[in-house]
Amino acid sequence: MFIAMALAPLLVTLDSWDGWKAIAASQGWEWAAVEKGLCEDAGVKELEALVYARRDIDSERVYLAGRGDAAPCVFYAVSRMPHLWAAAVAVEGNPRRAIETNRLFSANLQMTPVLWMVGPDPERRRIPGVTETADMSAENLVRFLSKARRAAFPLKVDYETGSLNFLRCFWVEIAKPDPVRRNDALPVTRVAPGSGAYLSLGGFGYDPKKEGPGAEVV
Repeated sequence: MFIAMALAPLLVTLDSWDGWKAIAASQGWEWAAVEKGLCEDAGVKELEALVYARRDIDSERVYLAGRGDAAPCVFYAVSRMPHLWAAAVAVEGNPRRAIETNRLFSANLQMTPVLWMVGPDPERRRIPGVTETADMSAENLVRFLSKARRAAFPLKVDYETGSLNFLRCFWVEIAKPDPVRRNDALPVTRVAPGSGAYLSLGGFGYDPKKEGPGAEVV
């Protein structure tokens, strides 16, 4: 009698923090860490190759996660290839790096559940398609990821690419792209650089409640 073995989910992380290994082990998940070229098209293609090469995992339960400096690349990778992931989590970090690629599309982000674990900031503008939470516990992260399964054939695919490197999403593939022609019929969902989506996030950011350089003009 042949008994089929259940395939394990795969947790792909964009940093090699040991905590990811512990989380994956506690859930019986496989774990793979990738740390180079993460906010670039070539890096996303490497993630695609990694996922497709793993025949020992459940392709409907491939999760993406990253923390700190790698967090913005979670948004970027999901925006580029939403069909790879069942769900994704970004822990803290700053989305500016992803936004400034000019290839962060909120329509794409809405096709995959994305959770941003980040402290509350009333000045921060929300990224459409991304759910925020201040609960940064491992339990909350696992709960969010484990309930998600990738829909191989969703009823609706709303996908923007802006690049000839990414012409396929779920069951939709652009066969004959014409870069000369423009789409004037549908609204563009690109999160524009400098739009304020990453206001007051620290470091490079601007907080209107804090004193700035220079002299006050009265």
